[in-house]
Formats: sequence, structure tokens, C-alpha cells
Amino acid sequence: MLKQKYLIDFGSKFFLYFIGALTGIVVARVAGPEVVGTVAYGASFVGMFGFIIGLFGTSHIKLISEKQDLAKCNRIYTTLMIASSAVFMIVVTSYFFYQKYINHKEFSSTEQVVIFLSMGFTSLYGLTKVAEITWIGLGQQAKANIPGVIRSIVYQISRIIVVLLGFGAIALSFVNLLAAVITIPVYLVLLKNIPFNAKWDKELFKKYFAIGIPILIITVTNSFMENYGRIMLKDTSAVLELGIFTGGASLAMMLSMIGSSAGTIFFPLFSKASAEKNFDYIKKQIGKYERFLYLITLPGFFFLAIISDPLIPFIMGDEYIPSIPVFSILVFAAFLSISTMPYKNLIYGMGKFKSSAWVNLFSFILFIGLLYLYLSPRFLNLGAPGLALTLLSQNLIEYIFWYYYSKKQIQISISKSIYIISLINIVYFVSVYLLFNAYFQDMYAVLRMLLAGVFVLAFYGLLFLIKILTKKDIDFLVDVFNIKALINYTKDEMNK
Repeated sequence: MLKQKYLIDFGSKFFLYFIGALTGIVVARVAGPEVVGTVAYGASFVGMFGFIIGLFGTSHIKLISEKQDLAKCNRIYTTLMIASSAVFMIVVTSYFFYQKYINHKEFSSTEQVVIFLSMGFTSLYGLTKVAEITWIGLGQQAKANIPGVIRSIVYQISRIIVVLLGFGAIALSFVNLLAAVITIPVYLVLLKNIPFNAKWDKELFKKYFAIGIPILIITVTNSFMENYGRIMLKDTSAVLELGIFTGGASLAMMLSMIGSSAGTIFFPLFSKASAEKNFDYIKKQIGKYERFLYLITLPGFFFLAIISDPLIPFIMGDEYIPSIPVFSILVFAAFLSISTMPYKNLIYGMGKFKSSAWVNLFSFILFIGLLYLYLSPRFLNLGAPGLALTLLSQNLIEYIFWYYYSKKQIQISISKSIYIISLINIVYFVSVYLLFNAYFQDMYAVLRMLLAGVFVLAFYGLLFLIKILTKKDIDFLVDVFNIKALINYTKDEMNK
């Protein structure tokens, strides 16, 4: 069942990414980097304050997974989310007017409209999280993903239409908000059997804040780290440079889904196991995840980095050639991020939110320092690649810290086979990269990508021959993508 939950979450996100990637290519080609950069700027300006809406989601998941009264939890969480959305809009509006009239920051008329449309979308999307977070806490992964799939399909079709009609950043932001509105009835239908009516429980309300206050530091720092870098990139360079970064980042986003799906599953799972002191189970699940990650997916990451040169211009056009190094760097930044995910969720699941808050605060200070080092005109001034290097450097440091912190808590350790697999990956694919640069640089883009794919398949064959990749691994992979089991699980969940 755990495999099916992961496949539903990852599969739906991959499907959404695939549709988004196809429509994103059209938008990027037709609209150009400046429009793409403007939309990204508005989303990041608003997204810095997204922590206000995401403050109590972790509390809700943890308390539901610990079998607290569901109706009482839902009433408290809904009330908190409505209040959070109202505060969010007040804060974003106040910050905008401060920047414009007191700090005298210049905004184009388009940027202003995009910012407020993004604020409307984020606020409404935050309210729909009441349903999604509740389903995640209950382990009902299909219900958690279905409305998002519908919303994304509506949005992707709409943005294709508006960009082909010649509209720009404002229209793209508006259809995002419109898609969120259209999806509301879907949430209401799926919520019909979820209880919300209950007496107000003061003690349970206090528990939300007991978890939520340390989470505040985590969500604040995460929101700023996710969004401030893009704002600083635009301020130190130009909106065009932000468009170049967004072009590379949009393709690398697919890789991060592996980690976000794992986090969605691992947090409630580890929370329950920690409450039961079942740490051997946690170690076993992390071990399986790491073997799958390094043995099956890491070669794919190297493959994407190797073909970034022909891939980016082939898909997005020559305007995005500067996105090539951005994409290559972000590929490995994403891998480090998803490698960190189980350790981070272990600490969260154990309820060590205060310690996690201090770690995030350190990460935020580190992020700001790296950001100024790579982006500031007074230092390296690297532009879009500099922001990518900031994320890579930070993710590496975070991975090292979270691993050793988890090791201290439950004596977890990385298997020796993981080190061997990693070394083989590095030696093999660095050799392939040098070979490509020396002999295949002038080959047609499609042929280079196909040839790189052959090298990846040959690598899996090599691992099988030297008995690192075993039949058991292949059976595990087949089991993960067992469509019949997936359909049966989804039917069972929807019937409930």
C-alpha cells in the first residue's frame, strides 16, 4: 500500500509536470523570457509570505496521524486557515504599499497587477489546503491529488489559449486564479463524508500552536529561501535574467517531485512509527528509499545533466541557451534535496520541531550569505547561474547536517553499497560527459540525446552484470509501478 500511495502522489505530480512542461514550452517560446520572468517575479513577491498560510498544516497532519478527534481537528484547522488567509492578504498588501510609497521601489503596471492576482490565487489555494492536508493526514493520497490534477489541467489549457491569443503576464496570472475557483466544487464533493462539526476544544487548539510556533520559523525561512532569491536576482540583474533562471528551473522541477512525494508519505508514516517507538521500521523504509534513489534514479539525473546542452535549446528555443548551466546545476541541487527528505521528515515525525526550527534559521542565514556571494555586484555577480549555485551549495550543507542529526537520534547509517553505487555513477558518467564533449559535440541534438540514453541503459546493464542491480531490485521496481494494484488501491480509498 505504501508503494501505491507513493506512486499516486508521484504519478499525479509527474503527469501535471508533463502537461506543464509541454504548455510551458509553448508559453516560453511564444511569450519569451521577459513575460515568463514577470510572472515568476509576481509569484515570488507574494510567495515570500506563503508561510502564513502554511503555518498549521504540519500540526494538522501530525495530530490526525496520532488519532486525535477528526471533527475537532478539522474545525480548528479550518478556522485557523480562514484567519491565516485574511492575515496573508493584509500582510502582502501592506508590504507592497511599503515598497512602492515608502521605499520608492518601482513597479511596472503589469508587475502590480500580476502581484495582486498572484495574491488572490495563493490565498484561495491556501483555503483548499484544508481538504488536501486532511486527506494526507488520513493517508488518503488519491483524494489529496485528484483536485490538484483537475485544477492544473484547466490552468494549462487556459494559459495555452491566452498566450496564443497574444496576451501576456496578466492573463497568465488571471487564468491561474480562475482555475483555482473552478476546482472548488471538486473539493466540496470529495469532502462530503469528512466531519467538521464539533465543539471547540481548547486543549487541542493549544496543541496546534505548540507545534505551529516552531513551525513558524521553519515556514518563514522556507518561504523566503524559496522566493527571495528570485527577487534579488531580478533586482541585481533584470527580469530577463529571472526568465532565464525560471526556464532552467521549470525543467528541473520534475526531479524535485520525487522528494516532495516522499515527504508527503514519510511525514505521517514516521510520525506514527515514532509515537510507537518503531525505529527499525523507519530505518528499513529509509534504506529502501535510498537504494531506489541512488541505484535507479541517480543515473537519470546524470543523463539529464549530460544532455542539457542540446535539450534546452531544442525544447525551449535559442533564447534560453543561457539556461543550460542553470538546468545542469539545478539537476544536482534537486538530487541533494530529495536525498535529504527522509532525514528531515524523520526529525519532524519525532516531533523535534524546535530543533528543526533552529536548523532552518541557520539554513536561512547560510542562504542569504551564499546569495550575496553569488549574486551581488560587489562579489561574484553570476546572475542566473549564481542563484542555481546558491541552491546547490545550500542543499549540500543541509544534506550533511540532516543526515548526521538523524544518525545521532536513531543511529541510522548509509549502507556501504550506496557509497559504491555513487562512486560507480560518478566515474561512469563523468567519463561519458568527457566523451561527448570530445567526439559528439557537433552531432544533431536528437541523436546526442538518443546516444546518451543508450549509455544510461548500458550503465544499468553493467550494474546488473556486476550484480549490484539485482532481480530483487527489478521486482521492487515492477511492484512500484503495478497499475492493477494502483487502481485497486484508488477504488478502495474512494469507496471509503
